[in-house]
Amino acid sequence: MLLFNPRLAWLILPLLCAVPLRADIAQDWAEADAKVTAAQTPLDKINALFRKAGVPIIRSGAARADWEMADKSLDELFRLLDAEEKKGKISPQSFLHFRRGYVAAQLENYKDAITFYDEAERQGYIADNSKEKNKGSELFDNRGNVKAALYDFKGAIDDLTKAIALKEQGYWYKDRAKTYFEMGDWDNAVADWQKAIALEPTLKNLDNSLPFAEYLIPSNKAIAANPNSSALFMERAIIRLKRFRSGYESNQAFDPTIYIPTNSFKESEQIEEAIKDLQRSVKLKSGNAAAWRELGKVRGYFWMLKNETKGFSEKYGYDENAPLQNFERALNAEDSNALTLLEMGMYLANRYGARRQPSSGEKSDMRQRDDADAMTYLGRAILEKPNASADAHYQRALLESRAAKPDTNTLLVDFSAVISDINKTIGVAPDERQKSAALAMSHLVRGRIYLSRGQRNAALRDLDAALVLETSTGAHFERGKLLFLRGDYEAAKKDLDAVIRANDAKALSDEAFLVYLTDDKAKQEELSRQIRTDNAKANAQPWFFLAGVYDGQGETQKAKDALAKAFLGDASLKNRVRGTRYDEANPTNRSLASTPNKNDAPLSIKGTALEHKNTGDMLSEKGDGAGALAEYNAAILLDANFADAYNKRGEHYLMQGKYDLALADLNRAIELNPKHRVAYIHRSNLWHDLNQEDKKRADLARADEVAATP
Repeated sequence: MLLFNPRLAWLILPLLCAVPLRADIAQDWAEADAKVTAAQTPLDKINALFRKAGVPIIRSGAARADWEMADKSLDELFRLLDAEEKKGKISPQSFLHFRRGYVAAQLENYKDAITFYDEAERQGYIADNSKEKNKGSELFDNRGNVKAALYDFKGAIDDLTKAIALKEQGYWYKDRAKTYFEMGDWDNAVADWQKAIALEPTLKNLDNSLPFAEYLIPSNKAIAANPNSSALFMERAIIRLKRFRSGYESNQAFDPTIYIPTNSFKESEQIEEAIKDLQRSVKLKSGNAAAWRELGKVRGYFWMLKNETKGFSEKYGYDENAPLQNFERALNAEDSNALTLLEMGMYLANRYGARRQPSSGEKSDMRQRDDADAMTYLGRAILEKPNASADAHYQRALLESRAAKPDTNTLLVDFSAVISDINKTIGVAPDERQKSAALAMSHLVRGRIYLSRGQRNAALRDLDAALVLETSTGAHFERGKLLFLRGDYEAAKKDLDAVIRANDAKALSDEAFLVYLTDDKAKQEELSRQIRTDNAKANAQPWFFLAGVYDGQGETQKAKDALAKAFLGDASLKNRVRGTRYDEANPTNRSLASTPNKNDAPLSIKGTALEHKNTGDMLSEKGDGAGALAEYNAAILLDANFADAYNKRGEHYLMQGKYDLALADLNRAIELNPKHRVAYIHRSNLWHDLNQEDKKRADLARADEVAATP
């Protein structure tokens, strides 16, 4: 890593040292020595020695001997300085310490350099250069590079970030990019490098990429020494791939460890070379599961980015099934590898595009099959490596969310796992924005589920957490509704007002954008009416609950006005005011606002646990799996110790391929009733699916033992 760019040498010369450029460095030294000899006062001599120490700075080809001469000059300067300082004659000294730190760095005396830079900062170097911020930022940049040379990457990033904050420079971004690169933080390295080129385009000509080739040298040497090593080829492929940034954007990245751009890969030979390395790796060792998995991930990217990778994909014959074939080879080599199972599940969940849901026909059937298979692989991944990764839980939750009848228990389990896992790692991973967004969504959905179950205190904690992470109309609405039910009317009003204002602002923005969509006035008016209609629908529920807030505060007219706006967006809401004093047909004295309850409300489920379990059995026999599951969930909510409800729900999850959820329920059923023969049989089937024959036989034996017991 360069400690200083020669193109910037002139920037660090303080005003008291204006040394002219010369063709001959020897002549520079002679002139500097003459000025030191001619100095008549200690102050003049200090100035002359300082100028002498600057001679190699303006010479990009200065040799080590030149830097050693500069260092000796500074030693002599500081001996004089000690004497003069006692007389109070020298001020400020920050420039002198900065110069000494720079020279020490050139001599690779890094610890001394940091000491001198620290002293320069203490002496006020930043303040002394407050009008020329680029000079102040040089101290942080130079010291950051020295720390990086000592492998203190955290300290280096801190200093380089300070340099950028003080004065944005392409060179500072370049230095930080290189530090991130050495740390292995590829995301931040690429982001900084792109920013560096944007600020200083000439950097692209000076250094066309991150210092990438030099990092391949060890791998190249290792492969030359051992050309038949499958592991070495895979290692080099991963090094090539990790420098790229992901172009696949969704709520969850397909893979957080490989970054392939959509804009520059066509010009990059590294992608092709990486693929060749992976192909060579699996050719040398067909059982290299990790190499097959990496190949599947790359091919998966090419398929999902097919519109932007046209030509490249065809060249290698990649299609939508190629990644699956590679993942299958990986699983054949290592059946229980959680990472391969995760990648395969995520690819299946996304290969037709998470946002593009086909409404009917063959593609819809393919999508449903993919979703079911993805659930199975994700369930196996979670079971193999419980709580190790939020990715599998998050992806499964997204799949569940787009089901016709989402299972709230699956969502609760998965989003709880995401929250737990991300909270352990937030602040460490490079993509904090993505993690925060996933965490906010997890809190929001879990809050909704808790609210639907009457668990208001738990819901409020989640909704508060969601809004701390990310402003969301959904979270504001849910919290406003909850606060209304609790009787916290003023707080509820703020949340509901926020939702209405956000929706109105979006509608105004959309209407303003119409002029860019079409010049046709009639079309503009048609679109404008649609926007206003959609906005009225979006605000119907917020206005309805706001009416309840006004009613609870005794502001009857405001409540009526709010109801009118709610009915404008959703006329069916009129049914919900029947039997209240706002019922135009049969008005009564009953308030629109419910009785405030600040505690957790009782579960709003009618019937006994047994009745719900039996209803679930009937629905299951009729083929209504989603309905049956909802009934089993209700039974367990009403009776947390109902063994047979856990057994039934576990059987249902087993049929869905949600192995981790099935195992948890079957274990609970057996824990509550150790003689539950059917639960043992179901669990033996689970072990059969997972190729764990010893556990399967043990459960079947236990089932037989229970059956033989009076």
